[in-house]
Amino acid sequence: MKAKFLVPSILLSVGISATVICVGYNLDNNIVSNPIFTTIKSSRTIETPYVISDTEAEYIDFMTGFAVQDANAAVSNESLARFRNDTFWQEKMRYFGMDYFCDTSLAGNREGWTGKFVSREFNQKGNPYICFQMGGDKLTNRNKCVIEAKVNEEWEVIEEVYNDYFNDPLACQQLVFRVVTVDEQYRNSTLRATFVDNSPGDFGMLTFGAFTGACTLDSAAKLYNLYKLALTDVKLEGSTGNTENINNKKESDHIKNILSTKDEYSAVRTKADALGEVNNISDDFESEEGYPTFTEDYLFSDDNNGNRFHIFSNHFRTDLKVAAWASNMPFNQTGKYFLSPTMDGNGSATAEDDRGRFFSSPFILRGSGYISIKMAGASAKFTVWDADTYAELISVVDDGNDNLRIFNDKGWSVKNTCVDGSRLGTMTRVYVDCTEYKGRKLFVSLEDYRTGGAWGLSRFDEFVSYYPEKPILGYDLIEQTFEGVTGHGVCRDILFGGEDNDLTKAYNFLENTYFPKARSYGNTNAATFCTGTNAYDGNIKTAISEAYNALTDQVKAIVDAAPDYQYSGYNTSNNEDMYKSTIITTYTVGEALSYLGIK
Repeated sequence: MKAKFLVPSILLSVGISATVICVGYNLDNNIVSNPIFTTIKSSRTIETPYVISDTEAEYIDFMTGFAVQDANAAVSNESLARFRNDTFWQEKMRYFGMDYFCDTSLAGNREGWTGKFVSREFNQKGNPYICFQMGGDKLTNRNKCVIEAKVNEEWEVIEEVYNDYFNDPLACQQLVFRVVTVDEQYRNSTLRATFVDNSPGDFGMLTFGAFTGACTLDSAAKLYNLYKLALTDVKLEGSTGNTENINNKKESDHIKNILSTKDEYSAVRTKADALGEVNNISDDFESEEGYPTFTEDYLFSDDNNGNRFHIFSNHFRTDLKVAAWASNMPFNQTGKYFLSPTMDGNGSATAEDDRGRFFSSPFILRGSGYISIKMAGASAKFTVWDADTYAELISVVDDGNDNLRIFNDKGWSVKNTCVDGSRLGTMTRVYVDCTEYKGRKLFVSLEDYRTGGAWGLSRFDEFVSYYPEKPILGYDLIEQTFEGVTGHGVCRDILFGGEDNDLTKAYNFLENTYFPKARSYGNTNAATFCTGTNAYDGNIKTAISEAYNALTDQVKAIVDAAPDYQYSGYNTSNNEDMYKSTIITTYTVGEALSYLGIK
């Protein structure tokens, strides 16, 4: 594993645009007038993720979108759900699942189970394709997917898809990506899909998942590209089972040959080649229903006693804004939802005993080579992996240093959270410098890496895999109410890695010199303008000036563009009341340095 280190940073939120008037304070905290500063605009661009299904496509979740019918033994959808892990027998062959999926061999009578799974109805919306994954079969009584159209209020079979690619051992239980071209006369019809397991006995199981109707050519091609990336033996460090298995490569090569030669993929294959590589699979966990970027590493997830359990990425999220405890600790999620180690977003001793890991779809690292994730918790770990060799490349995990701010315990108060940076469960954005791996096929994992331990929880949000340009400096605004006091503050971001580049040098100046010294006099963290003006300590101003002038012009440009902030309306007592302000004034560090006479 390549050694990296954490550097705290300040990173600008997307789309901030504000005209601000800044005020300063003299020794007695009387307001003095300052210049009107310029508008702050973010030039950082985050491109649209590699959207799996466009707005018209109909992703039908196996857990919620299919009903069991005509079963010879009672089962629930959850009891048949499996993830992208390997088979239970000795060869440990992979499934190549793109999502969690149905595996009828998990039924009590295993391969003897028979029955149907009928999807909810959907409209094809004029689009030509239906895509899904399917595996498992027997040479007789073949399993199948039946596509039906509603014609004059009656269901008419328009397509039957068998697992023609069954091959023991190269494509038996493994999920093969399938493309159905819907006849033009049914492309504006209401459709449904039925997966039929009618094969008892040896290999008489059915596997299916990632069902997406109403696909445009673009949607089908993107699914095709992602499936090709999924054809890897993703066996991560810490997972149980066989880590070396040549059969998995044979399976993968066999299925790649199917994709590249069979007629059913012809148009989609051509479009997929034209679309190029998958380089952006960003996920903010807001989608109510859709192809998930992250699925579980079931071979890793267990509790303190080694008992495995399932955690579903699509359903394992919460929309809580603050913790249930009296402190009302803010989570600082982006949007409504974030990924949580417990369904309600709060922690318990039982949850602390559990560990779990989600891993992403693979992607090709392009653009600036930076990626980011919001994370919190003493057990939170974010890892970047090589998708071809399965080698761990970069691991972001709190090392116990409070300054890293991924996790620290400074107490419950408003001041501790909003001003002094207590990070019990408040997520902090971490930018990871992966520039040395540009052009490589990677995937990432979100991990609660340990069982047990105080605050042994993890929370994640807003994964971004592609920045066309280097990130710009910034922070998140947060709010906390505790014991009748409501405070507002900032959550400054963290940069991970990049020891020798200009970004890291800028962040080092800001975190190690500018913010600590500029706010070290009087009411700590209140405002930069308390330093170097009026009766304040000129030695502090000199130290900032010397460090700033030692920077190169390129690093100074990054520093100058970074936003600074101050709290408005606080009083002289340096207590909880001073942070009641609902106003946090923003301006650039360059403007503040000019006001202080440093530049």
